[in-house]
Amino acid sequence: MRRLLLISNSTLHGSGYLDHCKEQIKSFLSSSVQKVLFVPYALHDRDAYTKLARTAFNEMGYDLDGIHEHKSAVEAVNAAQAIFIGGGNTFRLLKTLYDEKIVDLIRERVTNENVPYIGSSAGTNVATHSINTTNDMPIVHPPTFDAIGLVPFNINPHYLDPDPNSKHMGETREARIKQYHEYETSPPVLGLREGCILLVEGDKATLKGKTGARLFVRGKEPVEYQPDDDLSALLIISLINLDLEHKASGIVCQRIDPTTVRDRPDKFIVMPQKSPMMTENGFKTPVTSCMSLTFNPAGPFEEDVSFPAWSQTQGTGANTRQRNAYHIKWECRDN
Repeated sequence: MRRLLLISNSTLHGSGYLDHCKEQIKSFLSSSVQKVLFVPYALHDRDAYTKLARTAFNEMGYDLDGIHEHKSAVEAVNAAQAIFIGGGNTFRLLKTLYDEKIVDLIRERVTNENVPYIGSSAGTNVATHSINTTNDMPIVHPPTFDAIGLVPFNINPHYLDPDPNSKHMGETREARIKQYHEYETSPPVLGLREGCILLVEGDKATLKGKTGARLFVRGKEPVEYQPDDDLSALLIISLINLDLEHKASGIVCQRIDPTTVRDRPDKFIVMPQKSPMMTENGFKTPVTSCMSLTFNPAGPFEEDVSFPAWSQTQGTGANTRQRNAYHIKWECRDN
């Protein structure tokens, strides 16, 4: 069972590092964890950052090691009792996770081996579907914006509400999230205000902390949530596991509108998560559309589907419209 504690910010105004969420962290880790693996990749000075985190976790009764203090990041993740990824620059963080080849490993350990995951700010960003809704500047270039994918939606940490009295004419967080949702395949975005925490245990998600959150779904008005509110509907698509049995370089995932899950629990929107690559005949084929399928998520489902797509011959710039066929299989998965 996956267990996540996704914190909007590590320091709340008027308090010290992690002071506002220490009780939630202790309750989350309990006595089953003695040592936490800290990932300080989001900041340049990893030693100083680890010292700060170690002091906070020691005060809570836990030992803490920095992942960079180990000879191998892979071995450190494999041995971890719990993982804490701290805040900083999300782009730097994600790039280093990919450089160290531990993105898939963290996902495996958290989702299939029950290793507790704590994220703060950037560490919360990389736990989600992608880092597309981070507030940070792209100071480095990760190979992809696809993140660890422990939850199938995006989070905007440090979410700020629009101030009607502000004279600032720049874009608000709400405006930027709406720009993100101009793309048909964009998942929901949960705006976590500072002091807000999302607790995920298996297929149950609950808002915790001192403040509320705002949920943005493409084509819908934002919805307010308060501490102790249930957000499990956001996780429902993780109950379905899709296997792509041919065109192995393509990955297809499903999306569901969480605001309609109670009315239509069997309605899913299928879309590409990553652009499939076809190397035969020098073609590069990005899938550019999505389709809907109706099925019963309680049981297995198998069907041949096809996506209309534009293909471009490498080196020519010529575009050709075609359909890519996929054999897709859904299987229920217990998290």
